[in-house]
Amino acid sequence: GRIRIVQKPVTVDKGRPKPSFRPLTAAEKVKLSGTVGMIEDDGLRAALERLGATILGQKKV
Repeated sequence: GRIRIVQKPVTVDKGRPKPSFRPLTAAEKVKLSGTVGMIEDDGLRAALERLGATILGQKKV
């Protein structure tokens, strides 16, 4: 067998579009802040708040 090398522009697969999430209600924001509020590490707390907002925003109404 032979190997054939072809030089051409790279194609970029756009993949699936990023899903959009609904905004959280005030009650959900308060609950989320209360859940992660006791975490002392600022970076970890912020990351968990973003994760929680994403998870809560995915739920269908």
